[in-house]
Amino acid sequence: MKEAGKSSGDINSLPGFEDRKQMWDTLKFVPITDGFPHTKIYIDALRRVYVNGDVRFRAFAIPAHEVFDWYLSRNQVHNLGFFEHFWRSPVVYQEFPHKLKDFNAYSGDVFAWSNPFILGGELACTLSYGGAYQRHANGPVHAKTLGDAAALEWIGEDYDDVLVYTGHHFAWSEFFLDVAWDCTWVAINKKRRHIYVIIATDTD
Repeated sequence: MKEAGKSSGDINSLPGFEDRKQMWDTLKFVPITDGFPHTKIYIDALRRVYVNGDVRFRAFAIPAHEVFDWYLSRNQVHNLGFFEHFWRSPVVYQEFPHKLKDFNAYSGDVFAWSNPFILGGELACTLSYGGAYQRHANGPVHAKTLGDAAALEWIGEDYDDVLVYTGHHFAWSEFFLDVAWDCTWVAINKKRRHIYVIIATDTD
């Protein structure tokens, strides 16, 4: 890798601007289309309460790349501008074809760090409280069961290797209806090299 225009064979050195640019020009995330039965059950349940909006789930594999891995291994995805380049990458944009609004991808204000230990509870809470006009018909205990099962599919036993980011306070793309029910979860399982995404919106 190069730093400030100079060659460097040290993989531990900070990647330079050109390294990052080249990485984003060439890195291609791979959609994962099979599996996730518990997540799909959760998504179906959330759609039933977000009746005026939409809920979408997708998963992607992360190809090996030393620049991306340098930041990922240090939990520094914001420093990589991940939350702009990821959504704009062709494969991801094909699954989430929504124009981005202006936001600082290098800040943690829009996509805030969360904790994998509480992911299931966050999913359950959103389902249980429901959308503008509907709440989960089977009650909070059932919502907790569905949320925990979905989170377990993403995390497994890899709690120390999963980064979770949430975006609940800013309609960062034109997908969202920009009311009170805009939700985003992005989980990165570093061991599996998978990215999991749920976006949801509803309106009254």
